Amino acid sequence: MPTLKSIRFIKNEVVCDRNFDALLIVETEDEADLEAYKVHPEHKKVAAFIATCTENRGAVDYWC
Repeated sequence: MPTLKSIRFIKNEVVCDRNFDALLIVETEDEADLEAYKVHPEHKKVAAFIATCTENRGAVDYWC
């Protein structure tokens, strides 16, 4: 995907009811690239699959 600088998946190794099981870190150049990523057909396919096997999700968007 040309709008991504990097993408990482991290599995949580600590079993705790308060923790999420995994973390996806997506790095883009700017907000425009993030918005393009959100509507990309491949992202939408993955998001639809993830929705079938998760109970909750959280998101944080930030710029440095």
